Amino acid sequence: MTSTVAPTSVDPSPDILIERRDGVAIVTLNRPRERNPLGLGFPEAMLRILQELEDDLDLHAVVLTGAGSVFCAGAELGQVVHPDGVDGEVQFRFIRGLHKVVQRIRDLELPVIAAVNGAAVGGGAALAMACDIAVASERAKYFFAFGRLGAAACDM
Repeated sequence: MTSTVAPTSVDPSPDILIERRDGVAIVTLNRPRERNPLGLGFPEAMLRILQELEDDLDLHAVVLTGAGSVFCAGAELGQVVHPDGVDGEVQFRFIRGLHKVVQRIRDLELPVIAAVNGAAVGGGAALAMACDIAVASERAKYFFAFGRLGAAACDM
């Protein structure tokens, strides 16, 4: 199988990689050192990417995965979740944005496959569960830490 990377019109971001191979878009959360967390800019970037992929008539499916040994560690500690607190409006907009991403994955006309290569925590587990199907490695684990953080998962 030949692997080609097609250019994308979405602003290139080292945090989310897009590769196109034989009609399949591979979307990789690309912050393996930090365990692929969901930062404040994730919802807006991911919504743009999903729209572009749906508009690409050469694509037949999307695979969502994480670089390294973790699928996604959930909300980025220190940015979205902070021991000293985070502005409530910032948190609300972020959670609302994640909700939109989860809903957009569910509504996408292309089938979306989660390639769960390791831990999927909190919002990361919600992303994997929003996909049409998940293929999980033996190292894959789902964990919801919302209660331990005093949060609720109802938006995801």
